[in-house]
Amino acid sequence: LYQRAASLGQPQAHRDLALLHLAGQGAPADPAQAWVNYSKGVALGNTAEPKLEAAIKAAMSSEQQARAEAELATWRAARP
Repeated sequence: LYQRAASLGQPQAHRDLALLHLAGQGAPADPAQAWVNYSKGVALGNTAEPKLEAAIKAAMSSEQQARAEAELATWRAARP
């Protein structure tokens, strides 16, 4: 349900997915996907959460960060 809501642009769903990806709930932990969802949520209107942002960044390797930023760049380019 979170995925469906996020695909419809619901910012809170992106935040919740970020938490799930960070904690590895429902799937293996993936801090890169946590960052992608967190960033999308903020771009769509969520208030930035410095503690969550710091936790996600601390969990990411430089490779994961590059992968996340590439995915976000593609997403941003596709937005109207």
